[in-house]
Amino acid sequence: MLEIWNQLVPEKSISGANSYLSKQLEAALRDQLDGDLSSWKTACENFRTSMFLMGEVDSIRIKPDLSWLVDPKEPRVNRVFTKAHYTFGDRKVEAKPVDFEAAEQTIESLDEPKVSKDVRLFIFQSNADFYQSYLKNAVFSRKGEELYIIAPSGLARDKIQENFYNALADFLKHNYQLGLVIQAKEKAASYTLKE
Repeated sequence: MLEIWNQLVPEKSISGANSYLSKQLEAALRDQLDGDLSSWKTACENFRTSMFLMGEVDSIRIKPDLSWLVDPKEPRVNRVFTKAHYTFGDRKVEAKPVDFEAAEQTIESLDEPKVSKDVRLFIFQSNADFYQSYLKNAVFSRKGEELYIIAPSGLARDKIQENFYNALADFLKHNYQLGLVIQAKEKAASYTLKE
């Protein structure tokens, strides 16, 4: 988590975390982001787009930093992840270009059935950032006439459901005559699905 923070928010990087900060980081990840490191990455990316959070607003004395973000008394990580409560996007941040060709080749090289790869490519081509944040670490499995997407966390499951359920359901019905079930890893752990 510290490595991701330092890489994505270099202006507020810190060299190391004491045991108290380490516990705060772990608790924030576990309690606010369902243990999903890609969600932490998104929170750090969002943090960097806010003038307030980066301490660039003159009229406010508070200068948010990593320990402020993961304060155990405040669910700030989740607010930053969901872009709630604070202002985002008012600070210019250079976006790293996505190498679409390399990412698509990586998806094609996965040891998964064609339907799984096609779903990955469908989401990636629709929204590369969304794919990286919520679907990249998902597990796909087919059971009967349904394709199961096992999201890495409850948060990822909810985001996939909110943003892509209808489009994916139509895509699967039209191309594969399959239904769609989206679950979080913890719910799916009680049984094993096989192709």
